[in-house]
Amino acid sequence: MENGNLSWRALVKSDYSFFEILISQSPKWQEIELGERSLEQFVEDYEYAKGEWRVWELDGSSFAISHHTESSPSNKKPWLGTLLVHSELRRKGIGERILDKLSNEMKDKGHKAIYAGVPIMENEWISFLSDCGYEQFKLEKDKRDVQYLIFVKPTMI
Repeated sequence: MENGNLSWRALVKSDYSFFEILISQSPKWQEIELGERSLEQFVEDYEYAKGEWRVWELDGSSFAISHHTESSPSNKKPWLGTLLVHSELRRKGIGERILDKLSNEMKDKGHKAIYAGVPIMENEWISFLSDCGYEQFKLEKDKRDVQYLIFVKPTMI
């Protein structure tokens, strides 16, 4: 696991160039999540969830962006929406540290679990969430008829 001081701040428009770098390092995410939309449209489309975009920093240097909501419009539960980590820091435990921080925040706010959804065909994403303590919960289709594996991570352990 990578050592260092992990912190976050709210995403602002001047961070979009960094966000674009992370997207360029994640072609599968770009294809599935961003699609044909601009980054501005993608961020705007997430406004319905009333969540929080964060830029994560390690010792003052930006390395990841995430989005989560404490109360999803669909089920009023906490959800992880997006997590993109700079390619140079992948597979070093940093993503797991972020997810642990988010889980602990939800626990501190009295939530018993946090959810995430992954397209069923994305084995690498499924593996990552499983390695981070998320458990498979159910299958669900979105409005485009794409099947998702829904995960849940208990926070009250």
